[in-house]
Amino acid sequence: MDRAHALLESARQLGERTGATLLIVVSEREDVVKAALERSSIPILFASGNAELLEQYAGRVRDAIRLRAPVSETLSFLPQVKELLLGAFFQGMLTTDDVAIVLVTAGDAVELVMHYDIAHDVEVVHLHEELEDDVDLRVVERLLKLSLELAREGREGHPVGTLFVLGDSEAVMRHSRPAVLNPFEGHSEKDRNILDDGLWETAKEFAQIDGAFIVRGDGVVLAAGRYVDTEGQLEVQAGLGGRHLAAASITRASSAIAIVVSSSGTIRVFKKGRAIMVVGRS
Repeated sequence: MDRAHALLESARQLGERTGATLLIVVSEREDVVKAALERSSIPILFASGNAELLEQYAGRVRDAIRLRAPVSETLSFLPQVKELLLGAFFQGMLTTDDVAIVLVTAGDAVELVMHYDIAHDVEVVHLHEELEDDVDLRVVERLLKLSLELAREGREGHPVGTLFVLGDSEAVMRHSRPAVLNPFEGHSEKDRNILDDGLWETAKEFAQIDGAFIVRGDGVVLAAGRYVDTEGQLEVQAGLGGRHLAAASITRASSAIAIVVSSSGTIRVFKKGRAIMVVGRS
């Protein structure tokens, strides 16, 4: 049995033991895709950085995702897979009812088959446990999806770092101050709700402004370009910058959560002064 078919046999056996409903194939190798199509009895989600391979097989799988870069041949591939699954969840390609087998190949160094229970393993599903009653989980999901796009695409080819502070808005406004004129002031609440698709590109543009977005729990953006006060002794991971200090400070001074997009592409969610979730390169 060749390597590709041996991998798929492992995936099939694991899928049978776990009651899997979906096979996620992350690969640049055509032999792996062909073997998956031949041997899988469950739907396939195919992710690859190879545009030609995706185009060739997209019509034969349930969903296809274009990766911005091939999966790393080192252990750093794990955050890449984590980001892929989170993005697929936000795009509706995965639901909490899915139990997935994830098959990853990267060059000659990485061949991995693992079980992934979306309801238990996608961290955003558990964020509701950290949220206050006035914060809508849909708003958290929306801001995380926006953060993923900013981390992946930047703006006009340049990395973008930004900070979203969500919930407990009265306290957050008291512990912050304007750095620039508020671009959202004077607009109706409907027109500045992050759940409105019409605000998506505008939010991306304003993400380039220095300072934080302040977002009410129902998704209404109250302000952008605000400096968050950093007070007291703060503990964040060595090497993290001012946005992370601000996120730690404001979530300790209020019941808000904060989402930081770093210019390196990593996303961290803060609550009660500490990072509770990391997506991307850590």
